Amino acid sequence: LGTDEWENHFYEPIFDQNDLFGESNDNNRRTANTHGILSYVEKRLETLFPYVAPPKVLLGPNNAPLYALFLTVSNNSEKAKALAKRISRNL
Repeated sequence: LGTDEWENHFYEPIFDQNDLFGESNDNNRRTANTHGILSYVEKRLETLFPYVAPPKVLLGPNNAPLYALFLTVSNNSEKAKALAKRISRNL
């Protein structure tokens, strides 16, 4: 994702475990759900592209997300953005 900042968005530290010598271990617990991860990726893409369509998510047989498709446009013209919006609605 171009930076290590995602770790701060997806995980939070937990310090409730001690090692053999009584020292606190730095462990992490994932706090981000699927929506949070998709939102973060979309915001990161918006820093690179003038237009990013909302992701299309393909769900598997258990309604678990298999992947997300992001349509991005590097052309900054309004016509290109309008075309990308039309295309993304039909995906």
